[in-house]
Amino acid sequence: MLQIAIFSSCFEKRKQFIISLLVLQYGTVLEYDAIYYRKVSLHLKNSDFYFILCFVLPLNFPEEQFCLTLHSIYHMTDQGTPFFKHIGNIPYSPRWEPKQMIAKALQRVLDAEMPFFKIYYILMPVLDKFF
Repeated sequence: MLQIAIFSSCFEKRKQFIISLLVLQYGTVLEYDAIYYRKVSLHLKNSDFYFILCFVLPLNFPEEQFCLTLHSIYHMTDQGTPFFKHIGNIPYSPRWEPKQMIAKALQRVLDAEMPFFKIYYILMPVLDKFF
């Protein structure tokens, strides 16, 4: 019985997180999981650089942190998939409200990850031609 209560609580917290993200990032949502509330993809812009940011929530969210992945919309790998980068070291506490989790994650992406992501994925196809 305790496991059902824990599962139900995690489901409600995932749902609350996804709904908060939909409200805060209205207009940027590409897709989201409206059944299990495990994933949402956003189409975002930083300066004139567009990218996709995916949040993936584990079943035991918020006790376990969500995963973030940046996807380029400009360049593909040799296998035909978009370049991507998993984002780590995101400030996180399971006690925070969804709004704070989202704000900290977006701040980390824009401040610490975007400069590298832009340079690396814009220059990589050019550098590949020389090496």
